[in-house]
Amino acid sequence: MAISKLNSDNGTLKGQVWVWLAGVGLFFILGLILAFVVANRDRERAEELLEQEMALVASGRAQAVSGWLSDQRVLMERLASNPAVAIYSMGSQAGAIQQGQAQYLGRLLETTAAQTGFAHGMPQLRANVDLPPSPGLAVLSPEGRSIAMYGGPLPDPRAYIADAAKGTVIDYDLRLQNQPVLALLTPVPDPQGGMPVAYVYGVRALENAQPALVTPTERFASARAGLILKGAILVGDADRLPAPAQLAEFAAAPGRLHTYGNALVMVQPVPGTPLHVVRVVDAAEGLEPINTQWRLRLLSLLGLVAFVTALILLAWRHGASQRAAQSAREARQTAEREAQLHAFMATIADRQPTLIGVVDKNGLLRFSNARLRDWLEGGEDMHGVPLAKLFGPAEADISALIAAAGSTDVAEALVSLRDPHGNERRHQVEAVTLPDGDTLLVANDITDLLAERARREANMKALVLALTGLIDARDPGSRHHSEKVSGIAAATAAELGMQSGEVETVRLAGQLMNLGKIMVPRHILLKQGPLTEEERAIVRAAMAQSAGILANVPFDGPVSETIAGVEAPEPPELSRVLRLANALVGMVSPRAFRSPMPLQDAMEQLRRNAQPEDVQILSALSHVLDNRGGRELLGV
Repeated sequence: MAISKLNSDNGTLKGQVWVWLAGVGLFFILGLILAFVVANRDRERAEELLEQEMALVASGRAQAVSGWLSDQRVLMERLASNPAVAIYSMGSQAGAIQQGQAQYLGRLLETTAAQTGFAHGMPQLRANVDLPPSPGLAVLSPEGRSIAMYGGPLPDPRAYIADAAKGTVIDYDLRLQNQPVLALLTPVPDPQGGMPVAYVYGVRALENAQPALVTPTERFASARAGLILKGAILVGDADRLPAPAQLAEFAAAPGRLHTYGNALVMVQPVPGTPLHVVRVVDAAEGLEPINTQWRLRLLSLLGLVAFVTALILLAWRHGASQRAAQSAREARQTAEREAQLHAFMATIADRQPTLIGVVDKNGLLRFSNARLRDWLEGGEDMHGVPLAKLFGPAEADISALIAAAGSTDVAEALVSLRDPHGNERRHQVEAVTLPDGDTLLVANDITDLLAERARREANMKALVLALTGLIDARDPGSRHHSEKVSGIAAATAAELGMQSGEVETVRLAGQLMNLGKIMVPRHILLKQGPLTEEERAIVRAAMAQSAGILANVPFDGPVSETIAGVEAPEPPELSRVLRLANALVGMVSPRAFRSPMPLQDAMEQLRRNAQPEDVQILSALSHVLDNRGGRELLGV
């Protein structure tokens, strides 16, 4: 009975305490709400004034940038309206421009660039070196050919010419050597009112617009500004401005004050352009007066906060023992769950066919699955053993892989590991850095896979050699033709910097492109004299037949597609390489009805008939012939 009453009294006392604490807490909360309401109202008014100020300043900078862009347009139109530019350009169209006229235009461009800081001249190099595109001024023919230039070399302007016939075209989204530039193309009017007789083309670094972004009467020490296009930063310190994705979002709502991290951001559009000016101020500086006022408002509540905190501490002390007991129970339950989870994960790992282990920061083994323990012929006592004793000669490779994973979180490599019988087995080992700093190692035995791949590649090479021999036996007059085409095409592809898979694809395509000749009547292949048009059509069709025969062969690369593309109107790059190599070998090889063409004449003929996409390939082909043993491969 007494115990029951005591429990009842304790229950009543606890109820009274909690009611009293609830009343004090309610008073405390109401006071805080009132203080925060007043402080936030003042903050909102101050932020509205700050937003208006930053919008006004950013708008002024946008107007300044617009003025700078207008100056560039006026400069280009002034050059285009110069009578000498129109007259000398008309002479260029007639093929009669004189050296002095071209020099005059060059000096005019140089003088303009020097006065406006538009560009700096490039040094004259005596070596045949391709200079990277850079800012400059140029007078172009209606077709886009350079008549006079200062600075540069300039990027290809032909994409702008169609639109520039109606007036000045401005490209804000252009980069040279990863630096944003402004491209302007202005038509030179025909004195007789016809189509433009030329174009004035200018490319200027956008960083020259930086002065227009500077506020003369700046009051914020942390203020910085930039010029953006669709979120991309064209002018300004990217490290001190928001990320491009955020800038694009802010540009969709100009004139509004945005918060980005610890900064205040204002974005305003540049009139008449897709550009925006972004202005950023550290929030700590911009909002410091507001924060100071807000803190002063809260000082009056510190006494109440201290009093309420003391009550809360007393209440906490009363229930500390109960909370401690509850925490201990929860800790035991958590430990039990973790032990069960660890056992479950160990069971799963033991059933995997791969080698799985965990290595700590000191290179000591902490965990291993059953397959790894069997591989190392050890048990649980291996845990805590250094890698050098576990993996022997492979310890250096494993350590390097762990170090790489420490930098990139995940790394993988091929490593040779000895099995319990002393045999070398190739493993694909992946290292993953865990949150606690340990490293998870997963090794998959791919020895049999690599052996099967090598066997398949050997069979493919044997098949290709057999088919090449069949082609040569069918057409003795072009013996070794496929071998030469394959070698020249592969060397050219490598010179162009293509991937190893692409080089192998064009090599196989060169060896097999004439496989369709088995469908050509033998009397045509052995004919002494020129072929008729009908016979030529049959021989040309053999190329498509080669692609059709190989269409279902499981090559690693697009071999049949490369062969089929040789005769296409717009072939892909691999087919272009193969077509040029085949044409060169055919011209320099003797035939029954003609002598071989000299190599230099053959290259000249290829250059005359080349499409624009073939120029770089022909340059690489010439380099192969002169410096990579191409002449020896052709036998010339």
